[in-house]
Amino acid sequence: MAWGTLLARLTGDGVAAWATGYVIGGLIASSIALWLVVRRMARLHRRHNEILHQWQEVQQMFLDNMPQGVFWKDRQGVYLGCNRLFAAIAGRKGPEAVVGLTDHDLPWPPEQTAFFRKIDEEVVRADEPQLNVVEPLTDAEGHPHWHQVNKVPLHDLSGKVVGILGTYQDITDYKLLEERMYQAEKLRSIGQLAGGVAHDFNNMLGGILGAAELLDLTLPDVGREVRQNIDIIRDTARRAGELTQQLLAFSRKAKKNAVPTDMNTVVRQTAGILSHTLGPSIELELDLSDVPVVVKGDAAQLQNAVLNLAVNARDAMPSGGCLRLATSRVVVDEALCQQQGLALKTGPHVRITVTDTGVGMSQEVRDRIFEPFFTTKGVGKGTGLGLAAVYGTVKDHLGACSVQSEIGKGTVFDVYLPQSSEAVAAGPADEAAAAEHGHGRVLLVDDEEIIRATAGSMLEQLGYEVTVAENGRQAADVFARSMEASRPFDLVILDLIMPVMKGSEAFGEIRRADPQAKVLLASGFSVGSDVEELLAAGALGFIQKPYRFSTLATAVAEAIQGRPVLIGLEAGIR
Repeated sequence: MAWGTLLARLTGDGVAAWATGYVIGGLIASSIALWLVVRRMARLHRRHNEILHQWQEVQQMFLDNMPQGVFWKDRQGVYLGCNRLFAAIAGRKGPEAVVGLTDHDLPWPPEQTAFFRKIDEEVVRADEPQLNVVEPLTDAEGHPHWHQVNKVPLHDLSGKVVGILGTYQDITDYKLLEERMYQAEKLRSIGQLAGGVAHDFNNMLGGILGAAELLDLTLPDVGREVRQNIDIIRDTARRAGELTQQLLAFSRKAKKNAVPTDMNTVVRQTAGILSHTLGPSIELELDLSDVPVVVKGDAAQLQNAVLNLAVNARDAMPSGGCLRLATSRVVVDEALCQQQGLALKTGPHVRITVTDTGVGMSQEVRDRIFEPFFTTKGVGKGTGLGLAAVYGTVKDHLGACSVQSEIGKGTVFDVYLPQSSEAVAAGPADEAAAAEHGHGRVLLVDDEEIIRATAGSMLEQLGYEVTVAENGRQAADVFARSMEASRPFDLVILDLIMPVMKGSEAFGEIRRADPQAKVLLASGFSVGSDVEELLAAGALGFIQKPYRFSTLATAVAEAIQGRPVLIGLEAGIR
């Protein structure tokens, strides 16, 4: 029934009631229609919000699964959003906990916060991106990181800059690898310099030591004071020679006598040496492998490396403590190499561990411990060559070192060497070398005048007729003329490192002049594989410089008799 009819019956006024009813009916209908519209709009709004929320979730999912950190800020540096990777490094539970904060609210050190803000302001001011900026960052747990950051300006619809959008890639591992490569390259460069210095220094020592020995021989009846001075010169030269050997070990210029060596034996012998020097305040512990731990290397060099590590550990415990030497077998894999920064081939290795409970080291000291002449000891208490020699020896044996240390928490050195499956042979007994006199013509070839003078005098004292040459070219010419005159030399003592013509080239010319020529090689420096090649080509042997009177006498006497001579080569010193 219509609203007008109903009102007419109730009021008796048909026209007015009908009009009023018509109006009321229209209002009700309009209200219903409006309600329906509002209801539909509400449904559309809810659907719009649901779609927007779903899109925001998808967007956040994309951001959270990105391997880079992402963040965006307004012009004042207030964070408007980020992904979970950024929230985690900021020490927040999620991106929503970062919104509304600034860099001052996050756990960055003040200098880093200032640097970040400076870059942000530059992006906003210039309306230009800042790309591939390397920024240091310390995370919420205090761990240092390096980030490669890109920051671009954010614009509104009118083109006005309203903030910045940033992304970053964590390049900490790359920076650490870069630093290790830099340190390795620096040590290689220092090694080349050290090797060259050692070569020249060794020649000078040869002259000093030789002259002292000649004084000792030619002045047998001098007074006690003069004799003491001669002994001081000789002993000082010998100690300087030991420093030279450490330089050569660091520069990997020392030729090793590679034989199967049980590191248990090496460490046990080292402990025997240490027991006389540690003192009562330091306890020495041995934890040796129950099975042989065999490497192929030079036992003397390896023992010196372990001894240097142990002495360094002893010196780090001035108030006493515990020094522990351990050996073990370990399989090196890529995970271990990455964890400890080892440049090693994967596979079975022997690990020698030297642990102390001493004062420990800072990161700055750890970064430099293998540099020659770097030491934290007082003046006169260290040369700074011990750990440098360890580094060179281990590298020369295809191994690697790692060090873990903190101030006040002691130090752990791990040395990794490739394990060998060869059996250890018993070493030959040492033979005493007597100063044998002899006769014959000797051609002494050396580019150092002081070596020619002192070694020549020694040979003359032993009864030999000596001719000297200062380089390989001169030696080859002198030898050729002696053959033409039918006065061949009984022996040639040939230095390997010389100007004009190298010793190896001179050897070839001498053997072409006389295929049966007896040549004794000599050097105070490493020459790589040259010695082995020349020995295989017919050289009688090798003698280490600087020359000692007794060893030179033995070497020359043996060589002239045609017997092989290896003096110094077996100890890995060239």
